[in-house]
Amino acid sequence: MVFTPPTTKMELLTLLKDMDDYYKLRRAEFNHPVLVPLSLSEFTYTPPTDQALLTKAETIAGLKTDAEKEAKTIEINKKIAALTAERTANTESLTSIYDAIDDAIDLSEEKLYAEAEKRNMLSSSAYLNARAKLETSRISQKASALSSVTEKNTKISGEITALNGELTSLTTLYTKKALYEKQLMFNEYKDKEYSRVLQIEKHNNSVKAKNSESANSVSVNDAEIQLKYLELLNQDLRTVVLDSYYLNMDPTDAYNDFVSENVFSYYLGSTYYGSMLTKYATIMRNSQT
Repeated sequence: MVFTPPTTKMELLTLLKDMDDYYKLRRAEFNHPVLVPLSLSEFTYTPPTDQALLTKAETIAGLKTDAEKEAKTIEINKKIAALTAERTANTESLTSIYDAIDDAIDLSEEKLYAEAEKRNMLSSSAYLNARAKLETSRISQKASALSSVTEKNTKISGEITALNGELTSLTTLYTKKALYEKQLMFNEYKDKEYSRVLQIEKHNNSVKAKNSESANSVSVNDAEIQLKYLELLNQDLRTVVLDSYYLNMDPTDAYNDFVSENVFSYYLGSTYYGSMLTKYATIMRNSQT
């Protein structure tokens, strides 16, 4: 039956009626084609060898851990550079600290000298003792500053040593991690290949079953085959007709319009009507998500 896709509701209903009349009432006039058995193809798949999967896992794991090692190396070197700069700054700060101590002591000594000279006490033990105390204070303050900087730098040096040790151990650490990652990836690849093989076997078994069922169906009574064919053909053509009309509409409008026509259940039959109703309902729901 040759038809033009409907563009209006009236054309759709008229076409469904004509199809119902053509396939139900004039079935004897229809030139039934000869059915031939299905010949569905099976999938052919050769899974990769374990060695190939292992090589792939080793490559991917190596790239991943090398990148992680490089990032960690950069991070540690940045910390070492910052600590080294801090240690250098601490050492260099001693000069300004010493200068400040000297300036303060020298000023005190100048004041002490001026006062002692004013009182004619430059040769007195009091003046000499006071000056000695200032020199002792100079030495003490510088020693304290040096001790503080040395303590800070010793701590920093210890942190730098620890970081250098961490750098040295990175190769061993990431070599072990690469081996671990390789095994994980290999197991994952194996599982995926196993699953793929099972899916292909399932598909091929289904193909064999369908081909066998089709071959058996062709061998049954020709009249029965023709009747089933007509029913299926009618259903397929009605699907084309309905889809050509409703799939060009908004999914919600299409569903509501389909449901509103009670005559569809007569033309399509309850089972096929239910199938098409579910189809358009699913399309509508999917368009709303």
